[in-house]
Amino acid sequence: MSQPMKNPFPMPIRWLRIQKNRRFLTVLSHSFLFSAIGMTFFNQNIQAFVFILFSMVFGVILHFATRNIANAVNSITDERERSLRDHAHRVAYWIMSGIVGGMIGLTAGFSSTRAADYVLLRVGDFARLDVMVYLLAFATMFSGLPTAIIAWLEPDPLEDE
Repeated sequence: MSQPMKNPFPMPIRWLRIQKNRRFLTVLSHSFLFSAIGMTFFNQNIQAFVFILFSMVFGVILHFATRNIANAVNSITDERERSLRDHAHRVAYWIMSGIVGGMIGLTAGFSSTRAADYVLLRVGDFARLDVMVYLLAFATMFSGLPTAIIAWLEPDPLEDE
C-alpha cells in the first residue's frame, strides 16, 4: 500500500500559495502605500517612509508567493506563465498610465492658480521630503504592480492526486 505523497512546500510557502492569502497581502501592501501618500498631506513624512518600507516588505513576500513570474525571462517560463506575466504587465501599464495622466492633468489644470505650488515640481522641490515620498511610492508601485496583479489573478495550485 502506497503512502500519500507529502507536500514538498514548507508551511509558510503553502500559506502564500493560497489565493485568498495572496489577495490579502496585495491589499495590505497597497494599503500601506496609499496610507503613506496620505500621510504627506499631514506632514508626517518620516512615518510615510516607514509605511513605504512596510509596503516594500509585503511586495517582496508577494514576489516569493508568485514565484517571481512577473520578472521571469522567457527561457525559464512556460506558455501559461508567459501569458499571465504579459497580461499582468499590460494591466499594470494601463493603471500606471492613468495615474501619470491624472498627475499631468492636475498639473495642467492647476497651472494658472496658486494651488500649482502643491502639484508642480520645480528644481528645488526634490529636496523636500514629501516629494521624495511621492517618488518612492511611485517607484514602489511601478515595480510591484505586475506582481500584485499576478498574485490577485493566479488561482490556487491544484492538489496532487
